[in-house]
Amino acid sequence: MSAKRAARAAAPTPEVAPADFYRSVLSEAERAAFDAALRVEGIDQEVAVLRTRLRQVAGDEAGFAPLLKGLAMLVRMLAAKYRLAPAEQDQVVKAAEEMLAGLREDLKGGSDGR
Repeated sequence: MSAKRAARAAAPTPEVAPADFYRSVLSEAERAAFDAALRVEGIDQEVAVLRTRLRQVAGDEAGFAPLLKGLAMLVRMLAAKYRLAPAEQDQVVKAAEEMLAGLREDLKGGSDGR
């Protein structure tokens, strides 16, 4: 380990509130959105936003791939938060993948999902 890295590792880490850890890198508008996001419970709104974005990029692989990564990240965070067993995590991931595949097919086929 380099001397510089060792010094950083030995330096005390200031106590920072979890929300403040991210607030420092956000713009004023992002901070307002972040504060609102902290009050949201459940994932219904996240699903609605993902569906909206998926509809926008249904035929665009370059736009679709980042949304799939975002969904995978959301599923992993929820699995960790709720301490799901591996089998439960697999069920959640499978359900999310199936929902996305069905939604994407609906959108590609010109259906509005209704």
